[in-house]
Amino acid sequence: MNNNIPQTILQQLGGNKFIAMTGAKNLATNGNDLSFKIGRNPRGFTHCRITLNSLDLYDMTFIRIRKCQIVEEKEWVMVYADKLNTIFEGQTGLRTSLEVSHD
Repeated sequence: MNNNIPQTILQQLGGNKFIAMTGAKNLATNGNDLSFKIGRNPRGFTHCRITLNSLDLYDMTFIRIRKCQIVEEKEWVMVYADKLNTIFEGQTGLRTSLEVSHD
C-alpha cells in the first residue's frame, strides 16, 4: 500500500488552496483514501471521502452527518483525477480555486 496516496489526492485537488477555498479540515486517511470535513455549503454535505480504486481511478462519496447519523448521500465512481474539482464544486457548490473555469 502506498503511503503517498492521500497526499497525491490532496495535491490533485489543489493542496492548501483547496483547503482554504473549501474550509476542508480534519483530514484523515485509511491508506488508499482521503476523508475530510468541509465547510458550510448549499447542499448541506458535511464530509467528503475520495478513494483510489483498483483501476487507478477515484470514487468520491459526499456525506451528511446529522445528530450522530451518517448518511452517504451521493457517490461518484470511476472519476479521473482532472474531474475531481469539477465534481466537488458541482456537488457542494463550493469553489475550489479562484481560477475561472472554461469547461
